[in-house]
Amino acid sequence: MNNHSLNRRDFIKLSGSALAGVLSSDLESIGLSSRWKKINQISHKPQNIILITMDTVRAQNMSLHGYNRPTTTNFIKLSNRGVTFSKAICNASWTLPSHAAMFTSRYPSELDMYYFSPLSKTTPTVAEYFRENGYNTAGFVGNNWYCSKEYGISRGFEYYEDYPISPWQVLMSSAITKKLIDKAEIDRIFRNSKYFDLKDATQINQSFLKWLTRRNSNRPFFAFLNYFDAHDPYLPPKDYALLYSNKMPSGYLDDELRESLDPCKVRQLNDAYDGALNYLDVKINDLINSLEILGYSDHTLIIITSDHGEQFGEHQLLDHGNSLYMPLLWVPLIIIFPQKIPSGLEISTPVSLINLSATIISLAGGNIPKDFRGFSFEKYWTDTGKELPEEMVFSEILAPQNSREKEHAAMKSIIYKDTHYIWSANSSEELFDLSADPSEYINLLEVPESAELLAQMRVKLAEISKKK
Repeated sequence: MNNHSLNRRDFIKLSGSALAGVLSSDLESIGLSSRWKKINQISHKPQNIILITMDTVRAQNMSLHGYNRPTTTNFIKLSNRGVTFSKAICNASWTLPSHAAMFTSRYPSELDMYYFSPLSKTTPTVAEYFRENGYNTAGFVGNNWYCSKEYGISRGFEYYEDYPISPWQVLMSSAITKKLIDKAEIDRIFRNSKYFDLKDATQINQSFLKWLTRRNSNRPFFAFLNYFDAHDPYLPPKDYALLYSNKMPSGYLDDELRESLDPCKVRQLNDAYDGALNYLDVKINDLINSLEILGYSDHTLIIITSDHGEQFGEHQLLDHGNSLYMPLLWVPLIIIFPQKIPSGLEISTPVSLINLSATIISLAGGNIPKDFRGFSFEKYWTDTGKELPEEMVFSEILAPQNSREKEHAAMKSIIYKDTHYIWSANSSEELFDLSADPSEYINLLEVPESAELLAQMRVKLAEISKKK
């Protein structure tokens, strides 16, 4: 057991018996899982793996994907070293279900978790797979909320750094607090950074590199890095915050702004957000450079993606988790693996992040578990002479669990080729042609000629829902 876990547990023992009892039931054991025991499937010399998720990074604000500001120039260079998916789609529009889908190759509705519920212990994770196959596993997260140990994302990691130990952090991250305090109030507190010791990209890099250089092991490693800098409040360092604004922009998103959608204030949010993207672009590039200096580049698989996007007034919405429009679903995805995959290749077919765990396992030389829903992305560069089938990309928002969660109805979305169909439990439907209308302004349900296309998308959504 690592020292970080021991310190956390020692602190909990001193926090009072009532709170300690709740927290001890929430904290996830990181012992070996019998689900993967003695599999040892890796068929050749194992490679190192780094999975990077940039929390709340939407692809459309990245110059990598044609944005008119130079927010991610380093990512353009990195994309030339591997495969870039220009239409990667996440499976949920907020952190926990999206990460859970990536880690388990399961859709959110197949998993027993929600705002106040952690990922079920019965579902195997990709980190457990690699730990059972002899890898060092470690996680370093900036999202101290839904990526904390209390939500089960840490399962399978031998070492996991989330929030620093303090009475306030333990109280606000405990399950009992989340159940007792109204979600809207938690969101308000959470977004005020003075209550939280938020870790920026520099600190995430330092923590990971410290672990990497000090680990006493010849085993390969699987590392998970979660960067939180693009999540609200958008608070990049001053030099980055002023890149796209003549004055320090406000990065704070509050309920009043959600209601008013004041154009000037929304523009400030966007300016601060773009500065945060630029900061992430620089710091992740710094990380890649450090790996080269340490001699890890040639034998390390690197995946860079995001859990979901963000809204800045599109469809009269801000924030995330409240719709399934493209600003929330379209995320970056770059895979770099020298000598194993092509360099400078761009895949424009819509693909789902549900396939990420299967891809990682396959590229590491393992056999994809039969109960994984996803497939390996390898087919997109190994079967180039064949006509590849178009994937039906499914995303969803689950129904609210209680009366405090009335922000939205349950929603389902399917993207097939250039068509985006959204179904909502409030009896509404939307249909968009992403090729002709990438901003999703025109709901084709109002166009009589689209009746046949609508019927086809209803059938496809029913098909993929039935398979779950």
